[in-house]
Amino acid sequence: MSTPQENKIHKDLAPMIISGLQSSPRFFPSLLLWDATGVLTYERIMKSPDYYLTPTETSLIRLHADAIASKIPPNSAILELGSGSLTKTYLLLSALARQGKTITYYALDVCPSTLKSSLATLRHALHKHTPPTSITCRPLCMTYADGIAWLAADPSLTGQAVSVLWLGSSFANESRGDFQGLLAGIAGSGRAVQVLVAADGVKDGERVRRAYDTRDGLSRAFVMNVLENANASLGDRVFDAAKWGFEGEWDGEAGVFQTSICAREEQVVTIGGEEVTIGEGERVKVIASRKLGEGEVRAWLEGTAFEVGDVWRHPELDYCEFMKRCHFVLAMANF
Repeated sequence: MSTPQENKIHKDLAPMIISGLQSSPRFFPSLLLWDATGVLTYERIMKSPDYYLTPTETSLIRLHADAIASKIPPNSAILELGSGSLTKTYLLLSALARQGKTITYYALDVCPSTLKSSLATLRHALHKHTPPTSITCRPLCMTYADGIAWLAADPSLTGQAVSVLWLGSSFANESRGDFQGLLAGIAGSGRAVQVLVAADGVKDGERVRRAYDTRDGLSRAFVMNVLENANASLGDRVFDAAKWGFEGEWDGEAGVFQTSICAREEQVVTIGGEEVTIGEGERVKVIASRKLGEGEVRAWLEGTAFEVGDVWRHPELDYCEFMKRCHFVLAMANF
């Protein structure tokens, strides 16, 4: 059952849905994946033996948590983009607690029900932590763009250094241009800021295909739920799920797995007061999962205010955590 706030987010996405379906190629905004049903399905996917990303990143953070935490100053703030279940975040916050640091942690996500339950679990775990923690946890139910605007405007952050977490290799779901735009917003916030991202450079086609099209069918259910959310956003039963199917394609040369929804038959849908004909076999893109190694991450940073600082690597797979620092703020704040 969606909450009123989730329904508001759906309605806010309506113009993006209309624009995406009138574009060439067509696309659905990937935010449609993340309602309460989508989050619960994704949490099940993370436990699938095919989905290597979560256990790989969890082991990476567990291995390097103390080293990563040592780079986060005391009496500072952490903003996590797309916080999710917070299991991996707990490992980092536990390391900060062991180091006796006072931290204000902000969890940003678009699903309010997930935020509420995940933060309740996190607070309970931190409350039982030995030694006792000085970590305050707060929710931010908003999009990435809204979160970056909040970063610049919120007076409670005045004088604080801020570490932005972007885990799950989810930064690579953005295009290079969008990623650089978000970094520009972070750099322009006026804060002393650093960014920690996780990058998945695994390019074994079969491993990647299984991760995004799990044999248990969960990833297909996760993606197909976009149609239900699009209907909710548009306030009408525009899309009949029976007329659509899951489509996933690995492009080894580009290093990207493109997830789409494919029309099983020709159909005419009315959006934005206009009729749109979608041909049989036509794909509507949902989300791109890019696989970026260390050199490619460095290339993505060219022309931004950021450079790679520290790098922590998984001992077996090409999976890294990068600490990126903002040049001019770094110099000004000695951070």
